[in-house]
Amino acid sequence: MIRRTGLAVFSVVLLGALAAPAGFAAPAHAAAATASKPNVLVIMADDMRYSDMKYMTKTKKLLGEQGTTFSKNFVTYPLCCPARTTFLTGQLAHNHGVTAVFSPDNYIGWNAKANNMGTWLQKAGWQTGLSGKYLNGYGELNQAEIPKGWNDWRGSIDESTIDAFNTWINVNGKVTKRGDPDWSNRVMQFSKIVGEQKIKDYAGLVGYLGDLFFKRSRPWTFGTTKAKDYTTKVEADGARAFIAKATKSKKRWFSYYTPPSQHREDVAEQANLGKSIGINPRVPEPYLSKVKNLPLDKSAPSFAEANMSDKRAALQSPLLPNLNSDVCKPAKGNCLGKLTDYTRGRAGASYALDDQVANIMGDLKKSGQLDKTLVIFTSDNGWLLGEHNIAGDKFMPYDESIHVPLLMRGPGVPKGKVNDALVANVDLSPTIVDATGATPERTTDGMSLLKLIKDPSLARTAVPLEALRKLFVKPGNYPNQWDVPYYGVRTKEYMYAKYVDPQGAGTGEEELYNLVSDPYEMNNLAGTPSAKLDEMRQLALDLRTCQGAACVR
Repeated sequence: MIRRTGLAVFSVVLLGALAAPAGFAAPAHAAAATASKPNVLVIMADDMRYSDMKYMTKTKKLLGEQGTTFSKNFVTYPLCCPARTTFLTGQLAHNHGVTAVFSPDNYIGWNAKANNMGTWLQKAGWQTGLSGKYLNGYGELNQAEIPKGWNDWRGSIDESTIDAFNTWINVNGKVTKRGDPDWSNRVMQFSKIVGEQKIKDYAGLVGYLGDLFFKRSRPWTFGTTKAKDYTTKVEADGARAFIAKATKSKKRWFSYYTPPSQHREDVAEQANLGKSIGINPRVPEPYLSKVKNLPLDKSAPSFAEANMSDKRAALQSPLLPNLNSDVCKPAKGNCLGKLTDYTRGRAGASYALDDQVANIMGDLKKSGQLDKTLVIFTSDNGWLLGEHNIAGDKFMPYDESIHVPLLMRGPGVPKGKVNDALVANVDLSPTIVDATGATPERTTDGMSLLKLIKDPSLARTAVPLEALRKLFVKPGNYPNQWDVPYYGVRTKEYMYAKYVDPQGAGTGEEELYNLVSDPYEMNNLAGTPSAKLDEMRQLALDLRTCQGAACVR
């Protein structure tokens, strides 16, 4: 049953071409209208799954205890670029059209860049600022580009975006370069190759990596790791500078702080032929000392799942060997060692991000803006760390991949509450629109969480899930060949997915899990006909092409 449409999703989306002038001033009537409305601060982590909040003690105290924690928040497309575009537009991927992290189906090919949350808020009278990662592909073809919708632009340039120290950032039209010049120059050459779609197959990828990285003079590292260049802090400083300037101007503001945080350093790992680079992502002191001996958590029953016979064929041996098998022993790739490195890097990055959240919140308190600001903390997607034998990945519809943190505090948000209503990332844009009174220029597919707080009967009963194309569509022996298209649905009690693409091609394999009796998704029920299977099939099918109010069930 269709419940209702939450206002409209709100969203700033992929970069457009020109930013509003630096001296942008809202019309007098718009400025007056914003006087009683809140500032908005969105902090979006990268690849942070729900369980990573155990490292975020300051964030839980400052946002959770002083606001509301949404314990059942899910992303509809667990992949960076589609998920972030959903935030910026308030639309599901099958409506906004961004379906991949690679050109041309990422930011580069998006044909509606200027219609996003940033432009909506500017028109409503807000000063807008971004510091960190925007959308995959940004800057690969034009490093000087400033997208429409932003008064203050500090966007990191792909592929340096996910380097923990050696990052290039476009600061209001000037490209600033951090870290090791030789390493980062090679990374940016690789970035241009990716953006221009010169890599035609896996052999071509290896060839470019060889030319750019393997021929460096030895010994060499994956760039420098100086604390002053640590991207999470550099980008937090950028957000703090924007907030301070906007506050001084006496205007309402929207700050989008989006550091690489937990995302592994993919380019460095690729340049090492997929082998471990050590703790990944790398972190500076004092975080390194806190995590360098952290053990790999194997406690989940689904970790190194022994019996995968009920899973789809792509997740069965030999394509995806058991993590405890001989294939993963140190001499054969050391899958467990790499997972341990990820665990330590992600924990260190969480501790670091926690400190930056505290720094920003401290600024707001000192400036008198804290109680006037709606603060949202979340992540673009989650991450699998050995569950179902996946040695590091997202994309798939399993809980570790789609279940992410969501904490909110500010005007209209109850303090010290845990809300277990089913919510989704597509609801964040309508929430911001509701809070600010901005006018979305898209038909949005979510609901306002502020309305949900006031009226719990509006709660969702289902979250649509989708992945509209393979992660790698080019030929060759690319990794992650199990990342194939699917559509599905997540309720409180069940998760269902069917593996087909929008044109109907694919294996047609299905998965259905009873999350009450089987929270670790170990026992696929789709092989046995049942009324519940039929119900979930139909619900997923109904949501597969939904628009607007029909997407909120």
